Amino acid sequence: MPQPSTLIRLSLLLVSCGFLIGCGGYGKVSPGAYQSATALFSACKAKTNDRLDKVEAFIQQQPVLSEADLADSATNVDHKQKTGAPLPADLPITATEKSWLQQIIADARQGNWESAAKSCRRIMEDQVEY
Repeated sequence: MPQPSTLIRLSLLLVSCGFLIGCGGYGKVSPGAYQSATALFSACKAKTNDRLDKVEAFIQQQPVLSEADLADSATNVDHKQKTGAPLPADLPITATEKSWLQQIIADARQGNWESAAKSCRRIMEDQVEY
C-alpha cells in the first residue's frame, strides 16, 4: 500500500493535469496576437475567404517577438485599455502565437468557420482578468 504522502502527490498531479487538459487555453498573448485574433474572429464570423486572406497577409507581415519580450509588450495593451490610445498596426507577435493563428486560419480554410471563430474567441477571453 502506498504511503499517504505518495497518494496526496499523485492526487495533486492528476488534478493538475486534468485542469490543464480541461482548460486548454492560450493564456496571455501579445497585443499584436490579440489584434490579429480579433480580426481573424471577424473574418471567421463573416465566413469570407477574402477577409481571411487579408488577415493572413497581415499576420505574415507582423514582426516576430521573442517570448522574453512579451511582458514588455503587454504593457502596451494596459496603456491602450487605460488611455484608449490606438496601437500601431505592426505590433509584433511571438512565433508560438503566429503558429496558433496559422492553425486557426487553416481550420477556417477547411470550412470549419465556427471552430476557428471559437479558437479566436478563446484567445480573446483568455486576456480577461477577473
